Amino acid sequence: MDFINEMEAMFLRAARGAVEPALWEAWWDEHADQLKSRLSPGYFLRIKPSVRPVDYASMCRSQEGVLYYFGRQGRPVENSSGYYKIKAEEEFKQWQEKRMQDYYERISPVMDAWEAFLAKHPVAPAAFDWQKRLGTPPGQVPGPCAQVPAPSGQIPAPPHQVSAPPRNAGSILPKESQKENKSLMHLRLKENMQAKIAPLARAYGMKKASPKTFVKEQNGIVSYLNFVGYFRGGGYEAMDYCICPLYDIRSHILNLPGDVMHGVRRKEMLSGWGVIQFDLKGTDTEGINRKFDQILTFLAEEVFPRWEQIDCLETFFAPERQALFQAMLAGPPDPIRECLLWDDRADAARPHPWGADEYLFGVWELLSGQEESGYERLARCLEQGKPYINQYREQGNFAIENSLKDPMKLLYCNAELFYKTRGQLGKDARRQAVLETYEYVCRYMRVFHKLEKLPKM
Repeated sequence: MDFINEMEAMFLRAARGAVEPALWEAWWDEHADQLKSRLSPGYFLRIKPSVRPVDYASMCRSQEGVLYYFGRQGRPVENSSGYYKIKAEEEFKQWQEKRMQDYYERISPVMDAWEAFLAKHPVAPAAFDWQKRLGTPPGQVPGPCAQVPAPSGQIPAPPHQVSAPPRNAGSILPKESQKENKSLMHLRLKENMQAKIAPLARAYGMKKASPKTFVKEQNGIVSYLNFVGYFRGGGYEAMDYCICPLYDIRSHILNLPGDVMHGVRRKEMLSGWGVIQFDLKGTDTEGINRKFDQILTFLAEEVFPRWEQIDCLETFFAPERQALFQAMLAGPPDPIRECLLWDDRADAARPHPWGADEYLFGVWELLSGQEESGYERLARCLEQGKPYINQYREQGNFAIENSLKDPMKLLYCNAELFYKTRGQLGKDARRQAVLETYEYVCRYMRVFHKLEKLPKM
């Protein structure tokens, strides 16, 4: 058998997924010169192994090159096996797991320190079987939401129903149907919110501040979950989730570590978010149900268990917790690209544009007795906001009770109130003034966080 026959026989085996990477690499290396002389440069580059050692992802590319080769020869060959693709996905998953394992081993000292801290400050975990909430909400019945295929295989559209067209359809619903579609979408969102998100929030002690907002206060710590309404009157533009001290403006500083904010579950949740945002082409009921399943999974497995660990200000600001956040600013290497999976170090090095970081840590340092550094931080915060503060003063409404709908203005009002306690003579007097200011500020911050209504004076 001459080499052309041998070559094409090997190519056919590769097309069927019957050649393992090691054999393909050895055969290619043994016959590299012959292959180069008998194949055109285009064929050669399409089929040759792209990496060494050859892996299954490289075999997928070689297989595509082989199929292209036979197709151009007028002898099309079908890919009768998905073997390489399946093995490549398994291989990729193993690489990811190995990189994450190496990453966690590298930061294990700070993780161990944080775990040791938590062991000394145990918190009873919430008991809630959230997985039973996955799938179709109990309230969804055949009609405007779930349709049964007709014998023809097509789903009939009952009267007054806006059915979801194929997701690749380019046509937009007629204007007269868009209002009905909007109502149907709101119904689907409400069903999922009531069946999945609300029970989970209740299990973690959060109360319902509005149909789409859940809050909790515990020992000066606020947990806040809010689905942000889309400005065009559709569904939800985003989800705001934050844990912070009661006196904070939900700055998201020390909210969740990098492995959560850049993790797989959050990426899955954000992917295809538009299905619950707004759609002029029809409401995708199943898509909405799946998206809320992903939201529920992210909250139940990643967010709430982390928040549950934070039961007081001392834990929120614990050096061990801050060290963990610092260690997770940079992620593990990307298994495909020559970079890290995430790198937030540059963002973390930049000060908050409003000086919210100085306010957050400045007040905590005052509360914990570190007067000098606390007042210095507050001074830097107020200096940073000086142009805005002057503008507010000119308007004549620079007061905490007039700032509850303006986070930046509220930040500077609070910072100034705490900074003014510096004028008290004597350490004990300043300490008492700080505590009184804290209580006064928190009365209004409960309104800001939607925990209470505006206090009566």
